Amino acid sequence: KPMSSKRTKWKPVTESNPQARGVLIVDDQKSVTNLMGRILSGFGFKPIPRNSGADALEFLGRESQAIGAVLLDVSMPEMNGIECMRRIKRSWPEIPVLLMSGYWDAEIGGQIGADEVVAVLQKPFTNGELQEALSQAMSLDTETDRELS
Repeated sequence: KPMSSKRTKWKPVTESNPQARGVLIVDDQKSVTNLMGRILSGFGFKPIPRNSGADALEFLGRESQAIGAVLLDVSMPEMNGIECMRRIKRSWPEIPVLLMSGYWDAEIGGQIGADEVVAVLQKPFTNGELQEALSQAMSLDTETDRELS
């Protein structure tokens, strides 16, 4: 019989858990950040949309403690998602990053280290896949925080 996991599950934003952190959604298409925001709100997460990597980094510079995970599109103008992810991991290594991509190939995959990203969500993905990936990312984050303290 496998041992039961003692991993603390991340609790979504509720009145009983007002300190819950948000999810930074970074995509250059406002329709995507709006839709993802509605979906995440429905799951009980606090969505924080940004439409460029620069805007996301600027927000994290002010309020990184409010963020439990980053949902980041790979294909964006100016600063692509991989560059943005590297800058996030350099300054805030404790924040899990999940990449979203409408296309994925070996070239993109080869640019990413296993320790840099928690999950890659291939568009289109289901609400259930999104919720599961975020829940796992937030649980891993909680476990890491506990081990470091």
